[in-house]
Amino acid sequence: MMSEHEEGLRSAAAAGVLVATGGFLAIVVWLHFVRSDLDPVARGVSRYAAGPYGLAITLAFGSLSLAVVTAAALLKSATSRRGLVVAAVGLLLVVAFPLRSASPTHGEYFLHQFGGAVFFVAATIGVFGIAGKLRTVPAPAWLQRTARVSSAAAGAGLIVFFTSVAARHSLLGPWLGLFQRICFAAICTALLTLALGLIRESPTDSGPLASKRRPRPRGAA
Repeated sequence: MMSEHEEGLRSAAAAGVLVATGGFLAIVVWLHFVRSDLDPVARGVSRYAAGPYGLAITLAFGSLSLAVVTAAALLKSATSRRGLVVAAVGLLLVVAFPLRSASPTHGEYFLHQFGGAVFFVAATIGVFGIAGKLRTVPAPAWLQRTARVSSAAAGAGLIVFFTSVAARHSLLGPWLGLFQRICFAAICTALLTLALGLIRESPTDSGPLASKRRPRPRGAA
């Protein structure tokens, strides 16, 4: 049984995941409008680093990194926790070596792509623990179902995305950016379901106001 203080910290962490994930999504959606010159179907999100809005995508990746490492603290599965922590490190590597030019150096490109690969693989492993976590709290059925679907979508999207990267000149190559965005969307959806599921569980149910919310027995004055 968690104390009120522990439940309060968990709710605060869940709110942090919600805000940080939402921040990432908001920035990326905004970039799609202000950088209409970049084809979102063919080019990855990292390409927004080149040009006048490079700082925006850096902030977006930093926000998502904060979201996944905070989510790791909310999970019980050691495998999922490690996966999300490693994912955060991979994303920080992406931030440290951004693709600020159309023709980056070989070292910059390798480290950036390596960090991205680490993020997607580790984050996909990590989010599979979210559905299990939501089964331990009174989360609504639709939220638990969304967590399972988004985790499965992250796994399927990862396979298709990596296939498109490995076979750039195949039929999948021109769709690389779209597959990457599907992976991001699935991972972010899983993070949002975790945050919403834990926030919905009120930390004050065992507090001094709990008795005021409990229904009175029949016949009571």
